[in-house]
Amino acid sequence: MSFKTNQVAQSGNIAAPKYIPTRTGVIAEINVCINDKYLSKTTGQEVATIDWFTWKAIGKYGEIVRDMDLQKGDAVVCFGRASQEKWQGKEGQTLSRIVFVASSIMKVDRKKKDSVQGSLPVQEPVQGSPSAEPQVAEDMPF
Repeated sequence: MSFKTNQVAQSGNIAAPKYIPTRTGVIAEINVCINDKYLSKTTGQEVATIDWFTWKAIGKYGEIVRDMDLQKGDAVVCFGRASQEKWQGKEGQTLSRIVFVASSIMKVDRKKKDSVQGSLPVQEPVQGSPSAEPQVAEDMPF
């Protein structure tokens, strides 16, 4: 059995997207905000956390995301893979960060329940996989 182990799915609200033109298209960079609340075991009080994650759509996908007209505060659902970016700092040290490379980004309409607007193309299944049909948003288990 063959399956991908580097898969990420995430939903949240976005900050203002950035679009970087390149020779091969556009890099669309969006930061997705995840809000979480839990009860502290030590104090018993509710603790709120906010985490930001960077998603990139590259090339033709970047152009599609740009055309989706995403705005600050929009709710999105993103699918893709994790990737590590590395670069050299000013003092010569190696720095890195984890980003997610999008294979699908969908804008969620908050006004209509279960409404999704626009998305990147869905990836075809790997040959030999049990699913002959690519999964679309309606087929996803969440």
